[in-house]
Amino acid sequence: MKVKRNFFWIFFLIMVVLNVFMRAIWLKDIISSNWYDFYSMFTLMILVILGYFRLKDVGMNGFLFLIPIFNLYWASLPSKNN
Repeated sequence: MKVKRNFFWIFFLIMVVLNVFMRAIWLKDIISSNWYDFYSMFTLMILVILGYFRLKDVGMNGFLFLIPIFNLYWASLPSKNN
C-alpha cells in the first residue's frame, strides 16, 4: 500500500483540527471521557498505520515512524521511485 505525501499531510491536518474540536467538546462536558479516549486512540492508530506505509513509500523502515519529531521529517520526504 502506498501513501502519497499529499494524502498523509491532508489527513494529518484534518486530524489535528478534529482533535482540537473534540477536546473543546470534551472540556465542556458535552461528551464523556470514554468517547474522547476512544476517538483519540482510534485516530492515533490510523495515523501510525498511515505513517508506517508513508515511510515504506519513502523507502525507509516503517517502524521509524514511532520516533517522535523525526517521523514528521521523514514523512515529508518525496516518494522513492521504483
